[in-house]
Amino acid sequence: MIRKFIGYYKPHRKLFFIDMLCAFIVALCDLFYPVIAKDIINEYVPSQNLRLLLVWAGVLLGIYALKALLNYIIQYWGHVVGVRMQGDMRRDMFRRLQKLPFSFYDENKTGAVMSRLINDLFDVSELAHHGPEDLFLSAIMLVGSFVMLATIDVWLTLIVFAFLPFIVLFAVKTRKEMNRAFKKAREEIAEINAGLETSISGVRVTRAYTAEDYENAGFDRANEGARIHRKLQKAAGEGYQAEVFLSAEREACGIAFTLEGRADGIFTDENGTVTIDEIKTTTVPYEEITEELNPCHWAQGKIIFLSGSLCSVR
Repeated sequence: MIRKFIGYYKPHRKLFFIDMLCAFIVALCDLFYPVIAKDIINEYVPSQNLRLLLVWAGVLLGIYALKALLNYIIQYWGHVVGVRMQGDMRRDMFRRLQKLPFSFYDENKTGAVMSRLINDLFDVSELAHHGPEDLFLSAIMLVGSFVMLATIDVWLTLIVFAFLPFIVLFAVKTRKEMNRAFKKAREEIAEINAGLETSISGVRVTRAYTAEDYENAGFDRANEGARIHRKLQKAAGEGYQAEVFLSAEREACGIAFTLEGRADGIFTDENGTVTIDEIKTTTVPYEEITEELNPCHWAQGKIIFLSGSLCSVR
């Protein structure tokens, strides 16, 4: 998959290399700026050497002007590369959609597919631009900073860089949580887009039966429900794991079935007892909720809890 992703850089490699070259020069400018500032403060100002002070002040001004020009190239042409890659990916994805079986469209909502084609590809294009650039800049800054600081004091440099592994571990741990949150956000956006697509495609029927208020209430419920959903998960506290993937295999009538799904959350108490959390949104007051109110909600809840009793939590 990574090799295929890198292949999208090929048609735009000239602009990409220009972007990376500009990023390299910007990194060098950022490294030399503190060195020049140190000499100005420690040498030229105490000795009142006005000529060198003005010369190096002009050099700093030139560095700022060069950085402004290079950052413009990075921001503008770098985003051009990302947008062009996004267009190439969208073209290939659309052609792939033309070849998928009808069962795929039976199992996936049109709005969700459109969200993958537009929203998710936009995030990928941002990664295509900022990912290599930020990685390259970080590597240059780390290596350059270590070398320059080591020329001043090796032991202090080692003490500073000793904290780097802890920063990396924190970033890795946070990345897992952020990935889970971003994935959930994309799924919620896909659901909202699916509902929006359904409402817009049936707008003539809605107006014919003057059901605008009903549609507005449904959309508001989905929109507000997504926000409250995240709030409830965040407030669950310790012993709660959000967005848990469930998987199990079961045989029926000689046919092996793989049952997969995702629970909104899993509560685990001190004794190891697992409780599956399934969050549902409704505008009906709690005291008026009965088993006959919304059969779809109760049916989904039964399936989730049944699958949870059969599945292994991953």
